[in-house]
Amino acid sequence: MAKFQKGNIRTGKIKQWRVGEYLRLSKDDLTAGTSVSIGHQKAIIHDFLEADPLQFTLVDTYIDDGISGATTEHRDEFKRLIEDVKSGLINCVITNDTSRFARNVADAEYYVNTVFPEYDVRFIALSSPRIDSYEDPESVDGMQFHFENYFNEYYVKMTSKKIRKVFDMKFKKGEFIGSYAPYGFFKDPDNKNKLIVDEEAAEIVRKIFDMFVYGKLSMRAVAMRLNDMGVLPPREYKETKGITPASRAAKIASWHYSTIRTILSDEKYCGHMVQGKLKNISYKVKKAKRQDPEDWVIVRNTHEPIISDELYQKAQVLLVRPSRAKNNGEKSLYSSFLYCERCNHVLSRGHNKASGRYYQRCGFHEMTRKCRPLYISEQQLSEQLLFAVKSQIVLVTEMDTVKQKILSSGKFTDDSKILQSNLRQLEKAREKLEAKSHRLYDDFDEGVIDKDLYVSRSTLLKQEIESVKDKIAKIQIEMRQFKKVQTTTDDYAERFKKYETVSEITRELLVDLVDKITVDKTVNPNGNRQQQPRHIKVSFKFADEHKALMQFITENAPQYGEGKLVAM
Repeated sequence: MAKFQKGNIRTGKIKQWRVGEYLRLSKDDLTAGTSVSIGHQKAIIHDFLEADPLQFTLVDTYIDDGISGATTEHRDEFKRLIEDVKSGLINCVITNDTSRFARNVADAEYYVNTVFPEYDVRFIALSSPRIDSYEDPESVDGMQFHFENYFNEYYVKMTSKKIRKVFDMKFKKGEFIGSYAPYGFFKDPDNKNKLIVDEEAAEIVRKIFDMFVYGKLSMRAVAMRLNDMGVLPPREYKETKGITPASRAAKIASWHYSTIRTILSDEKYCGHMVQGKLKNISYKVKKAKRQDPEDWVIVRNTHEPIISDELYQKAQVLLVRPSRAKNNGEKSLYSSFLYCERCNHVLSRGHNKASGRYYQRCGFHEMTRKCRPLYISEQQLSEQLLFAVKSQIVLVTEMDTVKQKILSSGKFTDDSKILQSNLRQLEKAREKLEAKSHRLYDDFDEGVIDKDLYVSRSTLLKQEIESVKDKIAKIQIEMRQFKKVQTTTDDYAERFKKYETVSEITRELLVDLVDKITVDKTVNPNGNRQQQPRHIKVSFKFADEHKALMQFITENAPQYGEGKLVAM
């Protein structure tokens, strides 16, 4: 079969068709189980051409492999085909069937009935129904061609729905469906829908979280640190491992702010599968739209975690907080924690060159003068904060001691046993009343008692059953409260007791225990920056646990012989 040379374009009466064969196979075709391979399509077209070599000469082949025919937006070879049609390079387009050419009614009819006639181009679709715009013009003008195009588009629509349904099912089962595993993971060779830890990359993930949460580094500074260390960024790392194909674009491999944020924000590193963040607008529009977080599909504990839930949550808190960083990206000790009591703006750090000391000031006042001036030396701040932290640790330790005494007291143990005994008795009473209710209905159904007697007795039984259920519910609530206090406040107390011997404020301490620090008071009336005693207000984490523990002690300490404590 002769190959057409680009310079050999004949003019005058057409005796030979210059053919462009178009082949396409989409991922949707494969997923849906309809496999019309590129090789198979090519074989059908070549058999047709070889049957009449004097009339047809193959000019070029255009292949869009793994691309949907719903639009022309991402079909580069299709676009090249149309350009060659308009330039006169080809005057005949042959495809295996109309669905290979387009699965969109508007595109199919526009090109076949408008563009191709304008450039005197013949269109042939070989498979049934056979389409030939030259030998059988009615085949592209008649209803059959229109119905075929509508069917092709409808097929895409239904296939898209089926695939979406399969994806949703996999989402709910916690199965990973991405093409490539996130950085830090491999796809399990025995189960492509499950993630396993890539220990080499996972170590970098842990380092990223540690530098951001405890290392006082901004996301940009973390990226710079990794670049300085010569750590390969995710794309290049996967290429070197043969996980993804090598990129053709020549560029310098480097970590970026956005890459660090993506890793810090991904809950998959805690062992939980999070999917459905993006969703295609429609089967015709392949662009994806970001979904609201409440619409994400999250399945917990689907694979081995790289970091703890606790560390992840700390990172999320710091990600949304305003902060200041030095030119090298390193944050101050108190960055993201200090706020002005009056305007609630984050404080900024300053340096007194004469004394060599650092201080914190109200940046909003410095920029706008709309807030009162505020300066506090970091030495003074650290002293006051250390005192507040130690006092809170003492309080929490005392509260935990009282709680443990209450829980271990004989009377409390006896009361717990009484609750359990009462619950068992009430459960038995409910079962008896419900059985009695069933027997009453059987008597009514069999005609042993009349309707009026049934209604009267049934009403009384329902009232008794509801009364017993209310008592059961109250006991269950009381027992859950006891259990909740024990489980939730144990961790709370241990967090603070961990720092019982603290002698200085550290970043780790702030991240673990402190939610927010507000600073009040202004400079002295003379207007200079001579320091007056400042007041700092520390909001500690675990406010709900603290309240629950205080309530438990307040309600139980008097009756179990323990004194009351006063919260800070």
